[in-house]
Amino acid sequence: MDFLIIGAQKSGTTSLFKYLAAHPNIFMPAEKEVMFFNNDKLFSKGKNWYIKRYFQNADPSHVKGEASTHYMMYSFVPERIYSLFPNIKLIALLRNPIDRAYSHYLMAVRRGVESRTFEQCVNIEITKGFISDEKIDHNTNYIFFGEYGRILNNYLKWFKKSQIKIAFMEDMQNEPKSFIKNIYSFLEVDSNFIPENVSKKYNISGVAIIPGLEVRIRKFLTSLKKNKIFHIFLKKVNIDAIVFWLRTEGNVKKQKDEYQLTPKVRKLLADYYMNDVRLIENLFEKRVPWKDFN
Repeated sequence: MDFLIIGAQKSGTTSLFKYLAAHPNIFMPAEKEVMFFNNDKLFSKGKNWYIKRYFQNADPSHVKGEASTHYMMYSFVPERIYSLFPNIKLIALLRNPIDRAYSHYLMAVRRGVESRTFEQCVNIEITKGFISDEKIDHNTNYIFFGEYGRILNNYLKWFKKSQIKIAFMEDMQNEPKSFIKNIYSFLEVDSNFIPENVSKKYNISGVAIIPGLEVRIRKFLTSLKKNKIFHIFLKKVNIDAIVFWLRTEGNVKKQKDEYQLTPKVRKLLADYYMNDVRLIENLFEKRVPWKDFN
């Protein structure tokens, strides 16, 4: 294992995953969000199981990595990563935390797990303050996952600054070619390679055309693979890749959001995140490109 995209959620990590997977010298699993290091059951299976399960098809010359945004959600993850891969490289793709929180909220609304207004959610979370790993709800905790300074400061307890690449979604959107060349250079692969999909956006905000289709397709193909007759024809079919495509592209309908982020709430969140943004700038000696904080 050579690198991990550790997040942040709703910050363009699916697009980055696709761009890196397109490089001929990089190997990534077919499906994003492996979540090995934050899942107790998977982590207990050990390093050898992890490598065999997700990277057995990689060539020795490949630079190997995966992407899971949950790695920036739980405080115990950095130590787990370090315990198995102390020399690994980490990529943190960050987005204006205000926009990230709002995008997270809109996703929850579309999924039917949120009925409150965004302002109500913000006020409740700010009042409650930081919550422990055991009480985290990755579906409806919108604010805390944008505290990049706090989160990455925890990573610096285990990893050198030189192992962590801080990048911004806004740069990826505005200058995709120079952005991806910079990431390739960090991973020490050919930075002159430009993927054909570099300007394409993935995992767009939307709703499922057929709710639950990915789950049904996975169960159907898995059952067919167990059949002695169909197994012959399906043994090379990558179910994870099919399910990932359905979830991010094939079964997604673009939907216009009916909600608006008000100036009042934006100012509230700018004040809330200000110290954390300054922390991330000081830790990595890098200015953020977000006008709310400049």
